[in-house]
Amino acid sequence: MTADWLLLEVGGAGLLAARAQGRRLRRASLAIREPLERLVPLLEKEAATYHMMQGGYAAAAKSTAEALWDTGFGAPHPILQRHIGDLGLVYEQARYAEIVAKLDAPSKEKLKRAVVDVMSYRLKRQIQLRNAALDAQIGAMRALIASHRELEKGKPISLATVAAYVQSMRELVEQLAAAAKKK
Repeated sequence: MTADWLLLEVGGAGLLAARAQGRRLRRASLAIREPLERLVPLLEKEAATYHMMQGGYAAAAKSTAEALWDTGFGAPHPILQRHIGDLGLVYEQARYAEIVAKLDAPSKEKLKRAVVDVMSYRLKRQIQLRNAALDAQIGAMRALIASHRELEKGKPISLATVAAYVQSMRELVEQLAAAAKKK
């Protein structure tokens, strides 16, 4: 037995093993891709409904907050604290009732409208972020499906593409986390 023959035998076995592993990888890829291809259209359909419902949710939440404030069950202290503090001023919660009692009706209504506008903006921003997260997840699934198709055709996986998807999802998570902290 020569060294060349031994290398040929070992190389051939390695090639056969690589081919067998490639076939298993493509079968596994297919097993992942097919359910995703069934799931994504369902998610897209539900996403459209979800997006439409969010507008109704925002209106209901705004009305609920106004009603709770009007009946005395809710107070705008967190909103006033944050916005007055952002301006570099100090909000004195203990004096709130005294100050509001001195306001005339148009000033009270103006204050209420300003607080309601802030609540509306926050709700809209939260909804935008949730919608963007859902859309990004669907987009990532579509990209994953495309990557699996390429893999199944025998093309190598692009780690740069995977890294870009991961980075975009990280950024979205960071936005959602920042929005949750601002509540």
